[in-house]
Amino acid sequence: MSILGLVKIWPLVRSLEGARLQKVVSHGNVFYFRFRGGSLVFSTRRGLVPASSDISFPVEMGKVKWSSRIEGKRLENVAQIAGDRVVCLDFGKEKVMLEWVREGNIVLLSEDWKIKYVFVPKEMRDRSLKPGEVYRPPPRLGEIFSGDFEELYESFKSMARRRAITVFSLVTSLPPDLVAEAMYREEISLDIKVEALTFKQFRSIAMRGIDIFFESLSEYSKGYQAGDWIYPFKPTHLAMPVIEVDFQKIFPEELLRHIIMDVTPRRRTAIPILEKTLQDHIQRVKLLEKHISGVEKIILEYRTLIEEKKPWSHIESELKEKYPIIKKVDPSRPLI
Repeated sequence: MSILGLVKIWPLVRSLEGARLQKVVSHGNVFYFRFRGGSLVFSTRRGLVPASSDISFPVEMGKVKWSSRIEGKRLENVAQIAGDRVVCLDFGKEKVMLEWVREGNIVLLSEDWKIKYVFVPKEMRDRSLKPGEVYRPPPRLGEIFSGDFEELYESFKSMARRRAITVFSLVTSLPPDLVAEAMYREEISLDIKVEALTFKQFRSIAMRGIDIFFESLSEYSKGYQAGDWIYPFKPTHLAMPVIEVDFQKIFPEELLRHIIMDVTPRRRTAIPILEKTLQDHIQRVKLLEKHISGVEKIILEYRTLIEEKKPWSHIESELKEKYPIIKKVDPSRPLI
């Protein structure tokens, strides 16, 4: 979930303020907070989603070791921290920090913001997550709404030889798909590298990105579905049909479905896949054995057409006409 997606469903998250927490259970990196009248499901990978209080998980959810500290207490306040993908659940003397930025984490804090428990203890260059230390949220590389595009561009250019979309998202905190949409609307290639993007182009993408961000927030309930994903803005850069949907209804449902799929046990499929691959290769060998006498002739004619610099469409039509065994002519795949 992007920061924009969180903002659009924020009223649903805050609707649980004042509710009493009944239990907290988890499986892997997925945590289930059940309140009276609703619930919050958190994945350190995907984010936070409000849901009903009667969710059925496909695996056994285990008790969280620090749950007794907050179970039975009221959720006094929900706050977004530092304008990022970090949410604070305030239970009075204890607070729970939900992070789905970087690798994601969940941290239990005391009233004075000291760490009591951390899901994955870490020592990083810019902060430390260990019991006993004062909690600091993940620092951001840049802030698009600061308006200081020159400083952002300097940070952007320092990470050369990477796709501009990825780096632009890192230094501005805008979601990658929103950056892609801004680039598309500005008629800038989505495959452009950092070193090729001028300051003028950078600024135009930034301005367009801000416009799309606030355009999306003009109607919190409006979203767009493309394939199996829901976007908070209209993704005109996608080469697929897009339909308008109720974002506050459909997006949480889809996000929850993905989170549940993450914890669903998967059947081992490696052996069937290997068997199918082996059968495909056996069929190719048998086909070559059957037509071995004509293979050299086909290859010779194929090379001749290439040397004559014939277009691929011409090579394909000519070879298929002479040799019906040929299915398709593709330089990256076998002839037969």
